[in-house]
Amino acid sequence: MEMAIQTECLTKIYSQRVIAVNDLTLQVPSGSVYGLLGPNGAGKTTMLKLLLGLQRASAGWAEVFGRRCGPNATDVRALIGYLPTHPALPGHLCAIEYLELLGKLCRLPSQVRKPRLTSLLRAVGLLGATHQRIGTFSTGMRTRLGIAASLLADPPLLIWDEPTAGLDPSARRFTLDLIRELAKSRTVVVATHILSDIDQICDHVGVMQEGRMIFSGSMREMKRRLQR
Repeated sequence: MEMAIQTECLTKIYSQRVIAVNDLTLQVPSGSVYGLLGPNGAGKTTMLKLLLGLQRASAGWAEVFGRRCGPNATDVRALIGYLPTHPALPGHLCAIEYLELLGKLCRLPSQVRKPRLTSLLRAVGLLGATHQRIGTFSTGMRTRLGIAASLLADPPLLIWDEPTAGLDPSARRFTLDLIRELAKSRTVVVATHILSDIDQICDHVGVMQEGRMIFSGSMREMKRRLQR
């Protein structure tokens, strides 16, 4: 089975005393929806930043589709669509301008970029807000635009950090349905502290606590353990 993500003894220590990620070994099968579960402060976001090369590992290593992660690994970042928690977006731009700018940064040719922007805005339910300034968007609309941005370069791996944070029930339902749909054609990693989100969409799960991975395996196996 091909692995989308593999880590071996991955460790991140801040200021030589705070251990954010502790000796973490992980395998995420290609084509799976992998839920990274744990309370706030468990090290989930740091782990994702190590995969993205936004942080440098103190020890161990991580790979995405067999390519080593790190600050200079631009080839790895090109494979990942990242959605941070509460994405910080430029409020003075409108939705289409922002996606157009990102499309140019991703070096998408104009004939690919233009139709993709429209289809993405339609897919995330923002077609009616195409020319609305981002500064006027609700939390749910910002999350949807962040989702569209993460899909722009059509990456094989999506990494979404707390995608349902601060959303009302209908926006949350929309996001979970979208993950289910996207998972038909790519690998999705969702970090969250909400067990019911994971239960609805994931087939594999990892549980983090104080920087350590205390369980990693199939959803079925986790439910078996919880029953015990």
